[in-house]
Amino acid sequence: MPVVVSTQERADPGWRGDGAAAAGGHVYAYNPGQEVDVMAAVQELVAKGILRLGYDRAGTSNTFGEDAGVDWKNKEAIKGSKWFAAFQGGVKKTLQAVAQSDVVRGGGSIVAVCIVGGPITECEREEMPRILGEAVADARGLGLGLRVRLEVLYYAEFRAKYGGA
Repeated sequence: MPVVVSTQERADPGWRGDGAAAAGGHVYAYNPGQEVDVMAAVQELVAKGILRLGYDRAGTSNTFGEDAGVDWKNKEAIKGSKWFAAFQGGVKKTLQAVAQSDVVRGGGSIVAVCIVGGPITECEREEMPRILGEAVADARGLGLGLRVRLEVLYYAEFRAKYGGA
């Protein structure tokens, strides 16, 4: 069962940051003004039952006054924010919940999907192996069998694999 644990809000549907071949073997160029709402595309796939959602976004209840001075382009500042601590806990709890679903209990596994993006998304991706390791350890302590692997995709690759706008 795929669970999107990190994504940018908007992306050019064909952009791959390093300019290399993306989905379908084509090389895509960045086209300003042609961006799609990635989070909305993920939510559509959740509604269709194709994947699960495990990320946070701006404007949720995970907004803290203590984070008012955080430079959201500085990775160390992001990682030290109260928001980032709440994000990590949210990912772990989402994975525990999915681990208890019929799909996973029946022998399936979880694919934690990170869609490449900007500074916040990059911090999330960098820390995700540790977060997933902690989620597995926490689940084991609760008697849950959690098998999870990390998949990092550019939006074009994500779209080609899972569908979406």
